[in-house]
Amino acid sequence: MNRDTRLFADLGFESIDIIQLVVAIQEDILKRKLSFDRLLMKDGRYVDDLSIGQIADFLAAHAPA
Repeated sequence: MNRDTRLFADLGFESIDIIQLVVAIQEDILKRKLSFDRLLMKDGRYVDDLSIGQIADFLAAHAPA
């Protein structure tokens, strides 16, 4: 697994898995809510897939230091 690994295409995630991942990040890791719609949506539509790198970059930019 690396930054280019995709959640749906490479890891076999389903929509519910993304929701569970977001909830786990917010509740268990960050202890706060983030606006994940910035990551999960583009031009008013849900993205088709996400990479590990995209998630890491989003968290680095939006999570508290």
